[in-house]
Amino acid sequence: MMAIASDNPSVLNASEYIASNQELVASALLLADAIVSTLQNSVRVVVELKNLRSVSSSYFNVLLTSVAEQCGVASLRSRLLFKFSSTAQQEIFQRSFDAVLRSL
Repeated sequence: MMAIASDNPSVLNASEYIASNQELVASALLLADAIVSTLQNSVRVVVELKNLRSVSSSYFNVLLTSVAEQCGVASLRSRLLFKFSSTAQQEIFQRSFDAVLRSL
């Protein structure tokens, strides 16, 4: 029996995927794994970035690279939506997104 992906986007709150040691890269990998898993059953995933104390380009680089390597660049572009809590967060994300796309 084949699973059918839901048309409704699934929502993941990034603040729920924080590594026990609070390390950013480990947290990014936890969130990436959750995104990849969710994309198996959902057409789109919305990632809420509210309530994160800080995010860096390293966080986004690891997150985006991991998702792209497992699901493809097309999924990054068309199946993920990020909701930011600040303009600074969005700017850091955009720089990382552009860099990751250039590197793959």
